[in-house]
Amino acid sequence: MAEIDISIVVVAVSSFLFALGCGIFFHDHPVWKWIDIVYYSLSVFGVILLFVSEDLNRAMLRIQEKEREIERHWASAFPGAGTGVPAIPVLPASSPDHWRASYEALKAEQDLGELCRQAPSLDCAPHTSHASFIKRDFQQFDAGTMAVPADRARKEEDFCQRAYQLVDHLALNSGVGTDDYALVKQRLLAVERNEASALETAALAEAIGTSHDRILSAVPTEKYAAVERLLGTEGEFAEELFTLLSFCATRPADATAKQRHIDLLQSVQETRHQTPPEVQQAIREAEQMASASLPQRVSRFIRLNLWPFILTLALAGKFGKAVSGFGGLRRLRVAP
Repeated sequence: MAEIDISIVVVAVSSFLFALGCGIFFHDHPVWKWIDIVYYSLSVFGVILLFVSEDLNRAMLRIQEKEREIERHWASAFPGAGTGVPAIPVLPASSPDHWRASYEALKAEQDLGELCRQAPSLDCAPHTSHASFIKRDFQQFDAGTMAVPADRARKEEDFCQRAYQLVDHLALNSGVGTDDYALVKQRLLAVERNEASALETAALAEAIGTSHDRILSAVPTEKYAAVERLLGTEGEFAEELFTLLSFCATRPADATAKQRHIDLLQSVQETRHQTPPEVQQAIREAEQMASASLPQRVSRFIRLNLWPFILTLALAGKFGKAVSGFGGLRRLRVAP
């Protein structure tokens, strides 16, 4: 039950008793002619103050309604979870440092390629090409440490997407050994489909060796040694790339969808805890009241607390006029 302000009760009782007395003993007074104007003016002013004072309450009602809508949404989306927003799940990474170790290995290859640019040679050519693709595909990649599990999972997802793009670009390159990266791509896809194991690197090495033998069989004798060295470098990097990215292929097939679900839940919970502007304004005003000047305190008191007294006085005046009318009617009836 709501607590009733005793001051409003006192003012209401006193006002109506005073109006009752005035209506009985001063029913002929000319002031009753102006009561309607005073009544409507005070009523309008009181209603305006009422709406101003109820801003905070309306804001809180909007928050509660939003929370009920969210709860109804999640209750329909998760019938077995009951009411309320479900707890944010955690989509763990395959290993907290797996993607970081793979990224550092790719960065080492990029650094080697950058050094090779300063001293070009046949053995350095593949590393230089690799460095260009790694630099492009991992541009603006943030390798910073993530403390929150969901953030680490997102970072792993970002790394794997960029790494898969790297494999695609290497496979489309017109240089020697591009078939090696096409085989890496096929092998990763087979691992994703559970048609192969990420640990069976020997099968990939055998397929790469078969591809190299086919290429070398068509190479002229004078270029055989050079092409063999290039293919060897490309094959080694292709096998290393498969090892580095095999954990990406073993991630859940719906990992991206799950991560988006996690992001949605986080967004909903952050929205639930955001304070609407109206409430923020009310909080700021409450904090300012401690150091507010006397005119500011009077102004706030009028806006928040004066409306019930004004409406009470308006109704009391209207009541007094009604009583005076009955008093005048009685006098006419008893007149000779």
